[in-house]
Amino acid sequence: MFPIVIPHHNRHDLLKTCLESIPKGYPVYIISGGTFAENCNKGFQLVKEEAVFFLNDDTIVNALALSEAEKRLEKADIIGINQVSQDGSPLFIGVRVQGSSYWPFTLVKKKELADFPSGAAFLIKTKLFKELNGFNERFKNGAEDVDLFLRAIELKAKIDYTNASITHFLSQSDGRWEFTDQNVSIFWTYFKPQRLEILFPDRDIGLS
Repeated sequence: MFPIVIPHHNRHDLLKTCLESIPKGYPVYIISGGTFAENCNKGFQLVKEEAVFFLNDDTIVNALALSEAEKRLEKADIIGINQVSQDGSPLFIGVRVQGSSYWPFTLVKKKELADFPSGAAFLIKTKLFKELNGFNERFKNGAEDVDLFLRAIELKAKIDYTNASITHFLSQSDGRWEFTDQNVSIFWTYFKPQRLEILFPDRDIGLS
């Protein structure tokens, strides 16, 4: 079983529900006091296993999704988790590079459309996470997952997704969107449009 790192902010009620949903046997590290990136990176320092699962505290997981993620890790480096709303309706399975020049990334519900997972719930090999130097801590609760996964794609990392789903309450922590403009600005200092176009040369992503 892989360890689960939960970057926690302020929703103690949702954290309680999340913890209750995790099957017995999984080591769990709850890290708080910093940004999403800081908490994830700090939690990763406690991990000694070959893979680590990063999980938002506003989610409800299950044994089926976790076991499928672990199985798929045999042939991939990163496993994204299919996510549904409280009523069971599909939310998203991952992110596709498309959209506006301000933020050309869109949540999608079909795995064949996804380029990379959401940072809300994913399993990654520790060797790869180390090679990527973890999350970029310049980002404050936004865009750090996009940055991480794009850098992973540049390293030719293999990405897969589960069919089984977990429940996601979606962006419930206070201040979730407080630094959006700042995060977008930081992102574009690293990923010029040309860098994205090199990664997705056959895609019209509206940046030219």
